[in-house]
Amino acid sequence: MHSAEQSFREQSVFWLTQLKKKHLRLELAALFLWSISLLMFSVAVLSVLFSFRVNHYAAIGSLLVLLASGSWLLWYRFLSARSERKELLFYARVLEKQDSKFQGRLLVTVEETVGASFLKDRAAQKAWERLKLKEAEDIFPKDVWVWGKRLSIFLVLILVLCQMKLPIGPLDLLRTFNNAGAVAQKSISVDQEEQFESVLVGQIVLEYIFPEYTGMSPILVSNSDGTIHAPLGTKVRISARSERSFGAAYIQINDADAVPVSLSFDRLVETEIEVDQPGSWRLLFEEKETENKSSKGQQAKEKKRLYSSADYLIEIDGDDPPVVTIEAEQEIMIPENRPIPLKWSARDDYGIERIVIEWVPQDSSLEELTTVRKERILRKSESYPLQLAGKLRIRPADLGLFPGENVKLKIAAYDAHPPPEPLGADEFGETLLESSVSQRSEGGPIGKRGDSMEVVLKVVSPKLMGQQMIDFHNELLDILLDVLADTLEEEIPFSKGRSGMVAWAQVLNKRFEPLDQVYKKQWGNVPSLEFSAELIKQILTDSGRLMRLVLTTYGEDVVGRTTDKDKEVVLESYNQEIENIERAVFLIDLMLRKVAFEQVVERSKNVSQLAKSANVKRAELKEANKDMSQQEILQELETYDRNLRKIERLSEGLSKTGVQPFVKSRTMEAQRLSAQIRKRSQELSQEQDNFDSEEIEQLLGQLSQDLQDLAAGVQDLLERQKQEEEDLQQQMEDLLKEMEQLQKDQLSLAEELSQKRELEDGDRKELVDLWDRIVFLSQEAHGTSEECLGFMDSGQGYRSGTLRQLVYLEQELSGLWKAARTRDAKELEKRLFPSSRRHSIGESVIETEKNRKRPSFDPRPESLPQVVGGLRSIGQNLREIERLLEKMSDFQDESQAMQELAGLQEPIQGDLNEDASGLVPKIQEVEAELPTANGDASRLMEEAVELMGLAKGYLRQGESLSGEGLQRAAALKIELSREKLQQQMQEMQQMQQQMQQMQGNEKGEGQSNSSEEENSEQLDFATGEIGPLEEKMSLEEYRSLLLKGMSAAVPEEYEGLRKRYYEELVQE
Repeated sequence: MHSAEQSFREQSVFWLTQLKKKHLRLELAALFLWSISLLMFSVAVLSVLFSFRVNHYAAIGSLLVLLASGSWLLWYRFLSARSERKELLFYARVLEKQDSKFQGRLLVTVEETVGASFLKDRAAQKAWERLKLKEAEDIFPKDVWVWGKRLSIFLVLILVLCQMKLPIGPLDLLRTFNNAGAVAQKSISVDQEEQFESVLVGQIVLEYIFPEYTGMSPILVSNSDGTIHAPLGTKVRISARSERSFGAAYIQINDADAVPVSLSFDRLVETEIEVDQPGSWRLLFEEKETENKSSKGQQAKEKKRLYSSADYLIEIDGDDPPVVTIEAEQEIMIPENRPIPLKWSARDDYGIERIVIEWVPQDSSLEELTTVRKERILRKSESYPLQLAGKLRIRPADLGLFPGENVKLKIAAYDAHPPPEPLGADEFGETLLESSVSQRSEGGPIGKRGDSMEVVLKVVSPKLMGQQMIDFHNELLDILLDVLADTLEEEIPFSKGRSGMVAWAQVLNKRFEPLDQVYKKQWGNVPSLEFSAELIKQILTDSGRLMRLVLTTYGEDVVGRTTDKDKEVVLESYNQEIENIERAVFLIDLMLRKVAFEQVVERSKNVSQLAKSANVKRAELKEANKDMSQQEILQELETYDRNLRKIERLSEGLSKTGVQPFVKSRTMEAQRLSAQIRKRSQELSQEQDNFDSEEIEQLLGQLSQDLQDLAAGVQDLLERQKQEEEDLQQQMEDLLKEMEQLQKDQLSLAEELSQKRELEDGDRKELVDLWDRIVFLSQEAHGTSEECLGFMDSGQGYRSGTLRQLVYLEQELSGLWKAARTRDAKELEKRLFPSSRRHSIGESVIETEKNRKRPSFDPRPESLPQVVGGLRSIGQNLREIERLLEKMSDFQDESQAMQELAGLQEPIQGDLNEDASGLVPKIQEVEAELPTANGDASRLMEEAVELMGLAKGYLRQGESLSGEGLQRAAALKIELSREKLQQQMQEMQQMQQQMQQMQGNEKGEGQSNSSEEENSEQLDFATGEIGPLEEKMSLEEYRSLLLKGMSAAVPEEYEGLRKRYYEELVQE
């Protein structure tokens, strides 16, 4: 039995050895097959990369990475376990794993194990009976060999396809691998008219690299027809593929010598040219030396044969002049000390070099234009931007214009196109240049010019302009009073149904027509920053919104019935319009009264000075023992009477209480005394042959004193008003400081809770982040809903129900945002469902608006896609809030330490709440004194007080997270209230500036008492105001002035105004 066992074991080992050898040969064959496949794949990839003009270094790098990756995979698959495969035990395990019928007998046969001999004999016999049926293919994985053959066949087909379709096929790549990128040694002289054998060139690719002055990005044109369209100075990279192989290639432009170019793989041409003149270009090819010998013999070595492509055009893109537009009225009347109200913008295809303002007298003839034209540089840039825009900040006086002068003014822009080259020579040998070049002066413009339309600028004196503004505002006030009277007397005809409401809307439209006409007459279509212009614009905007709201709600073609909510919306809009009119009437009347009082003060000062001068003159005559003549007395009285009549007329515009009675009574007393003096003078001249002026001089002295008392009285009233304004200003500053400190204290409590939570309850940091995210999402959703309503404007093009549903959605999202700020999960869940329901309804009605059929007179509104996008964004926010709420349920209650800190903060929060409550009446008092205030600041502070009270309640319950959220929300409301107060103060200052214009003050806006050389374009270090770039100012100097102006100290309440000013300046 032992010999039989030995025989079975030796046969098994021998057979396994043969299987191992065959298996290794199969693996080597498979490795070779896969390696060939890898090489073929690499050649195909390299052919594709080179054909599509990928950088050679990048292509070779990609090839190396591919080869390295493939080699590693092949090594790992076939060679990494090479040492194990040398052992028979490895193959025994493989066979045991593949064939379960071995049942471990083959391992017992191969291994040197200890055991009963009869068991080992039986195992060897059974193993040999199964083993002799096995072949090497049973061990080697068939899929490796099968897929290797399939991949090889597939790659062969790919290589054939690449050879047929790609510019650089695999054979081209392999054949010319050692000769890639060959370039001829020197240029050759070729007559352009000489005929060559043509050669087909295809797959032309042009890459345009434009000059820096154009500011244009490079452009790649594939499959070009070879025609080059580009501005002067453009670099064009050309690549093309010839139909056959050549030894060298050249490019010829016009009649110039043919320049050698790179010829890769015997067919691919690559070169770069610069566009400097129009004409044509072509490629020349030189045949290979071996082909030349076979065709022409030894003689061909001396002169090689050339082939030519077709001629391709080079076209210079025409440089159009800049396009300049302005926003201004056709005729501008302005005082010499006010900035010219004009906005300009310029754009050019290749860059703008400078912007100038140019003016000529209005009555200039064509012959005089070249001599009387004047200009001034507004902007000059070395970076040549494609677009520039700005508004004039210069005054007529800065241009040397004075009252009474009328000029035609326009803005001109010069582009950055370089000057043209000489055109050649004439018959006398003189060089010909374009006229624009020959006329260029040192430092002058370098390109073409584009002009804006002309506007007529009429310069008037500040006094005349001020009087015109007063007359206009009186006319405006009369129109507003008529509109207000009609509006207050009527009732909205809800009971008359749809037809009655539509008729009422038409009446409203006619009622506001005079106001619209006077607005357009004064300010035109150009947006104005004047205070009264903003008031009237708000009235007209809200009136148009009200009329469209009525038509879209009660129109005959509107589907559906109206509801009480519709009436509420219309009534709310109507009441808002009445408030706007009343506010405009009050503020315009206030401006007129204040201006009238200032004029009374000025006129009384003048008459007081006249009285003092007359007193001095009488004293001088008395010292000289001379009497005044009757004519001199009457002249003095006439001067007094004329000024008193002016004061009396101005007093009609004063306040009916206080100022007007005082001025009128003093004026009437002076007029009566003047009439008495005139009458007594006539009596004395009739009674006496020699006129005795002593009595009259005494009466004149009394009249002079009365006039001086009048001037002193109105001056005292003026000083009192100014003192009240200064006190209000100081009260405002103190109040703003208190509000700022309150905001800091409130934020300090919130930060204390936040920092404590990080230390004591760090695992709730994620919960805080979730709440912060929810607050942000709810605020964003509410803001988006407001934007959607803004897009819809008054609802024109939408059904009334659509607008109503979006108004409801905005209200629900406002409540959702408020609930999120409280960080109360239960309250938020309560608010989330109705918000989601309103959002679904809103999406439904907007989808109906998008798909419903419309008559020709009711086109689809342009804002519909924006509203759809806004509702989609709101839906995403609501779903995200719902998901975050579900995630919050995993968190536990707050720690004991946080609950204790919340309890400790509760009395402190109560003190802050009391402080905020104490600020409310102060804010209301200040707003009562501010004519431009509308109660928004006090309303915001009241909301802050409410939030602070809620915060106190949550802190008392130990809910620090909700308390912190409310504390931060309260701090935000305080900040908004503070900003609203500052805005109201700025509006009052804007109103005061307009009153100064109406008074005709000699000092203009932003004008200091400096010399005339300092104009509005220069930097005012006191205010931090900076004008546009000067002609001789470098960019570094301009940036320095800008930074210095931004860092200039200004009162804190004007910080927001300064910020907006510099934002506007940077945008320009």
